[in-house]
Amino acid sequence: MPDAACGPLILGASGQVGYFLLQRIGADARACSRRIPPWAGPFTAGWQPLDLWKDTWPSPWTQLISAGPLDACVAWLERSGPGALRQIVALGSMSAVHKQASPSQEERAVAQRLREHEQRLLAFAATHAIQCTMLRPTLIWGAGLDHSLTPFARRAARRGWALIPSGARGLR
Repeated sequence: MPDAACGPLILGASGQVGYFLLQRIGADARACSRRIPPWAGPFTAGWQPLDLWKDTWPSPWTQLISAGPLDACVAWLERSGPGALRQIVALGSMSAVHKQASPSQEERAVAQRLREHEQRLLAFAATHAIQCTMLRPTLIWGAGLDHSLTPFARRAARRGWALIPSGARGLR
């Protein structure tokens, strides 16, 4: 088990939200991910390897920011216990609400899983007297780490225009 620092433990730190969080919080945070991303550069001392699906150690930190997959965070917390946690901020998704009535069975299943894991996290927090805040963003991009919107935006910027099909009838 790693030693605790005064800042928060950040799960999913190698993603887009983690990228910006680490720039704001800096060295006070302990960044966790299965692997240290290439953009971490020389600042890898604050990184803790952690596989949320396999590893088990109770958190010596009092603050947790979950910026990665919510289901993995919940699985790790339920397996490891509360440790010293007193406050959790976790990212969910507005898809938990907006995709409930989707014509796509797969999207409805995603919405159901998101709601289930939100409820499990809130129940875990309540059971252990931990303050918990769920955030439900709609779209996260900007660090250039995604493989959907960023390539589209880059192509549009290079060309000076974006191709949008006139008959597009997407599920969003």
